[in-house]
Amino acid sequence: MKTILVDHIRGDSFGSEQVKEEISAVWISQELAQQALNDIHENHEYYEKYHQRGLTPEQRKAINKEVSAKRWYYSARDYYRDDINNRIEHDFMPDDEKLVTWLEGLRDGVIEDPNNNQWTYALYVELDDGSRLKIDAFWQDYFADLIHAEIIEIEG
Repeated sequence: MKTILVDHIRGDSFGSEQVKEEISAVWISQELAQQALNDIHENHEYYEKYHQRGLTPEQRKAINKEVSAKRWYYSARDYYRDDINNRIEHDFMPDDEKLVTWLEGLRDGVIEDPNNNQWTYALYVELDDGSRLKIDAFWQDYFADLIHAEIIEIEG
């Protein structure tokens, strides 16, 4: 069995450290593991492009549009669907009816998320059975950076 090991920097305002972590997906197929590794690299390239200084809102919107066609794209709509499902599962829906309506509108695509950049925090990878798994892009945030990622063999 295979997974992907990500070597990255993580930190906060007080410091940083280099760590290696495995993603939460495993494969038998070398081809699908390689596809996921390629998708991680591609997602990270777009992340860096999206967060360049000096980009206009129109340029960011164009990047969002471009990534929306990628197989790994995790949309704002997917995010709000997952958020609502998580709130329902843990009986944590807010009492504020306007907030619930707004969240449902985002989930259902009735309301557009103005940022629509959830793909910078998570992406989909394809598993051996053909399903897609959302993985967190823990190597991407203000204090994090991807150094290297590679496929590794693990015991199944």
